[in-house]
Formats: sequence, structure tokens, C-alpha cells
Amino acid sequence: MRKTIFAAKIYTGTGVLENHLIGSENGKITTISPGTAGTASRSVQNLAPGFIDVHINGGDQFHFTQNAAIEGVEDIDRSCKALGTAYTLPSLITSPLENIYKGIDAIRQYRQQYPVTGVLGMHLEGPYLNPVKRGAHMLAYIKKPETAELIALIKHGRDIIRLLTIAPEMFSGDQIKLLLDSGITIAAGHSNATYQEASVAFNQGIKLVTNLYNAMSPLQHRAPGLVGATFEHDDVYAPIILDGQHCDYAAARIAYKLKRTNYF
Repeated sequence: MRKTIFAAKIYTGTGVLENHLIGSENGKITTISPGTAGTASRSVQNLAPGFIDVHINGGDQFHFTQNAAIEGVEDIDRSCKALGTAYTLPSLITSPLENIYKGIDAIRQYRQQYPVTGVLGMHLEGPYLNPVKRGAHMLAYIKKPETAELIALIKHGRDIIRLLTIAPEMFSGDQIKLLLDSGITIAAGHSNATYQEASVAFNQGIKLVTNLYNAMSPLQHRAPGLVGATFEHDDVYAPIILDGQHCDYAAARIAYKLKRTNYF
């Protein structure tokens, strides 16, 4: 089915197009060209790509870890869409395995119930973290990784767990390989890894850190830590919570200068 939308302004990510028509067919954009509202089936003032949030802990009403049920997933999905975030990975943090499995089941059921949902799967943050850098994660539920448990988690979370944050120094090389081979994207976070430990993990295939600077070994001149290894490895992505509280804006500017050539 073909549709045409007129937008007074289209924000492309690199610029702004004024007074353009967007043609789509079967849900895919096929044309973008100058035009007028009179030839379109719908008109809007502003149009922009939907955001993607791979780390969101709750919506307007519920914290997903505390309410790992369909209503918690729906709350995140609805709240995000209202603010322009089209796709999400609801995040479930360190908690008992039963709760983690419950969250996996809730997301799977929600996706089955709403096939066109923006909920793409789950971000599981923990429970395999370093207690030294646990932050807000409850110490009682932080675990050392056991291979049999990892295999069971991978099996139960297949096609639902899309992102898993771990402290790589707590894992053997074989365990990290097991996770990477499963197809789950692995991020390093809540980690006290040395520069050497972090570099080994990055060279093995981890290409992402969770919340640069926060809950990780810092960059020091004699101990570069996880932050230093992240800066040195060009192919490692480093998201930042850019609110002025989780890190100083100056630290964010420094990270941007060091990493921008690899992102843009």
C-alpha cells in the first residue's frame, strides 16, 4: 500500500528539509522530494526518525525489574512512543534468576501479542557484575558466572536477550566466547577490569561498554583501566548518560573528541 506524507520540516539527522513529500510503500520509504501538502494523504509540521533506546529501566508507572510482567513492558513501550522513541530494549537489572526468566517470558509474550511493537527484546544488566563496581545493583543477587547457568540462560532467552552487560574480568575466555557465539551483543559494565583485562575482552569481540565512566575502572596514568582501554580501541562504542550528573560535560566532550571519528 502506497502512502504520501507532507512535512513542513524533516529532520534527517544531518540537516533539515523544508516542504517535502515522503512516499512509502508497504511500510518502507521509497521517495523524498520537494512538494506541497495538497498532493499528500497526510500533513505534519515536523518529522524525524524515531529514537532507539537500548537501556531503559521503566516507563511512566513501573520499574521493569520490580514489575517484570506484560504490563511493565507495555508501560515502557507506550511511554517511549509518546516521546519519540520508536524502538526499545527494556532493561532488567540484577535480580533473582526467577525474576530474570519472568521478564524474558513477559517480553516474549508481549511481542507475540503485538507483532509490530517497538520492543525489540531485552537488555539484561547483570547479574554477572563485579561487586566492587555494583553501583545500585543489589549485592545479594550479584553472581559469579557458571557455564551451565549461562547455557540455560542463553537457551531460555533466545531471540529475547539482545544485549547483556557483564564485568568481563569475572568470566573465563571460554565463557565470553559462549556468550558471543550465542549472538547476544555483550557490553562491559559495572566492571573493575584492568586495562589488560579489558583489552583482552575487546580483542575477543566485546565492542560496547555500558555508560562510559560510570561503575567502571577509571583512566589513571599508571592504571588506564576500562575507560583507557575503551578510548584506545577504535571499534568499541561508548554510550554516555549525558545529563551532567553521571559525568561532567567536560568529560563527555573529551570522550567525543576521542571517539567521534569512529562513529560519524
